[in-house]
Order: sequence, then structure tokens, then C-alpha cells
Amino acid sequence: MNHAVGIDFGTTYSRVAVISPEGECRILADPHDRQNRILFPSVVALRENNSIELGWEAVDFRSQHPERVISSVKKWLGQIPKDRLSEPTFLPSPWKIRTDGKAEVEAGNKKISAEEIAAFILKALKDQAEQFLQENTEQAVISVPAHFDISQRQALEEAGHLAGFSEVRLLEDARAAEMIHQQQEQKFEGEILVYHFGGGFFRAAVLEIKKNKEEILACRGNSHISSEKMDLKLAELFWREITDQYTGAEVEQDLPLRQIVLDEAERAKHAVSHRGSYDVHIVREKYGLRYQRAVSRFEVVEQIRGMVESTLSVCEETLKDAGMKTSQIKRVLLVGGATRIPLIKETVQKLFKAEIIRNMNSDEVMAWGTAKKASDEFRHQR
Repeated sequence: MNHAVGIDFGTTYSRVAVISPEGECRILADPHDRQNRILFPSVVALRENNSIELGWEAVDFRSQHPERVISSVKKWLGQIPKDRLSEPTFLPSPWKIRTDGKAEVEAGNKKISAEEIAAFILKALKDQAEQFLQENTEQAVISVPAHFDISQRQALEEAGHLAGFSEVRLLEDARAAEMIHQQQEQKFEGEILVYHFGGGFFRAAVLEIKKNKEEILACRGNSHISSEKMDLKLAELFWREITDQYTGAEVEQDLPLRQIVLDEAERAKHAVSHRGSYDVHIVREKYGLRYQRAVSRFEVVEQIRGMVESTLSVCEETLKDAGMKTSQIKRVLLVGGATRIPLIKETVQKLFKAEIIRNMNSDEVMAWGTAKKASDEFRHQR
């Protein structure tokens, strides 16, 4: 028997899910992860011996060799504008732009395309599903940002085929979110806005729901607003304080230290979403470096407030594209792990008087939606 899978292919984390014969959705844990996490980091490590580490193993490798680790490949699919390489980064970017506008990285004497890097991650998720199901998985539905252009969508489809799927369908993330909403609110009709604060992009989409059918009226995305950029804001704050105390080129050029700082910034952001503060603790013995400080929720909010407020202009532009006013939106669906931060809901309420919904685990919506679509789409082929 052949089983279809749903894949939430994320910039920072990915997930794979299946629908059981009884109709239950199961988001699968990584069998190689001792903590049994359902999150699979979208990270690929290219070792000097040409071997590859993926997921959590790549994250572990990254702490010592960040220059050999590829992250955020989703942002490098399709035709890439040349000015992308001039954007400021906390760590050096491994990406190069080919003459055809596609992105690639160099590993030794090999050049590896963004599609191939993405395929490594998708293949790991495919293997994860097959190990759980004890059967082949030839079909997949993969989430795609609704604002992705044709070249980006084609690149993601190509990555799916390179990963070993014979059939690949793409499902816009806004539709996936609405599918789960419709499961819970089957009689709802009207206009909704999907507010998706993702790892690599912020995107907004306006959908019209009529008789259980949805139509995307307009969508926009912005790669300068994302969870990654939130982490970067905090990392830059910590780095300024560290380099004020510990000076010298050796510290400035210490890439593993920069990676440690970036990882600690991500932990701080997550922690203050649930509690009032987080204690940052960074040690680098070879410099005698010991950096400790408490980070309050208020401080994190002040660092990211401008970015969160800028999401409202993206929402307004999307509404303008759809020919609608804020008063016509009946519901706003919050999607993405960052929407756990209370500031986001508070900010959205400034613009919309509509009901604001953040149900279930909002960062699992894409996996659930793609799994349901895969089950419906390929049921006849089983």
C-alpha cells in the first residue's frame, strides 16, 4: 500500500504528517531525535568528508562549524534578485547566484543547488514517514507561501521530485490554514485574513469563503519581517554588549561564538513568550568570556515592536489588492509560532475589529492542512 504524506516545508523548521485510515492526523517525530521532537530543523550540514548531516544533527554540528551549515534554503528557491547577497547578515552567507539567477553553495569542489539542498530535507521527511508507516510514500502535498511566484513553486516541486516523490502537489499556506478552520467552523461564510508570521517570511492573504469553498483574493509576503529577523534583533543587541566588553578582531571573527549568540537569542524569544524573563548565559573559555544578563519580556517587545507593527502595512496593502476594507474582514487567523508572542495579537487588534483566532498549535496548522489535502487528493490511488 502506498501512503501520501503532507509536508510543512518551513524556512526554519519542517514537519511531516499523515492521516490514518480512521481520519486522525499524526504529525511524526524524528526517529533519530532522542527528544522525540516533531519539529525537524530545515538545516543541512556539509562536512569536509562530503557526508551530510540533517535536522537536529546538523544543528549540533552548526554550533562548532556554522560556515559549513546551510539554513533557510526556502528563501533561496527560484529566481533570486542579485541584491539579495548585499543584505546584511549576522553570519556570512554561503550562497552564490548563478548566471541563470538560481542560488547554489559550494562544498569542496562541488556546487549544490538550492533545489538539491531542499531535497535533502524533504528526503529526510520522506524517510521519516516511511519508517513510521512501514511502507513507501510516493505522493506528497507540500506547503508553499501563497505569494511565491512560478519560479519558486517550480523549484519546490523539483526538490520534491529529487527527494524521491513521484507526484508532488503544492498547497498554499493560506488554504491549509483555512482548511483547518473550516473543519472546526463548517458553517462559516465570509471574508477572512490569514496573518502568517513565519520563520523566513511574513505573509498576509485575504480569502473569501462561500459554500465551503475558498478563493484567495489577494496575498503579499515580506522577507524582511520574520521570526529569523526577530532573533537577529536580539542577537545584535547581545553582540554589541559582548564586543563592548571583549574587544579585538579574534572575537569579532569568531563564527561559532556568533552562532551561539544567535541560538541564545532564539531561546530568549521563545522563553519570554511563556514567562516574564530569560537568563542569557554565554561562555567562551579561550577569551575568558562570560556574558550573563536577564532579558525581560518588555525588553524583547521593545526590540521587535517596530517589526510587528510593520505587518499592519502589509495587511493593508493586501486588503487594497483585494479591493476590501478592514471592516469587511470577519475573522483573522493567526498562524506561525511567533504568534504566541502576546504583542502580535495586541497589534492585530489595532487594525481589525474582527474575531481573532489562534486555535490549536498555530505552528502545526500547515502540517495538518497538507496531510488532509494529501489524504483527499490521493485517496483514489491507494
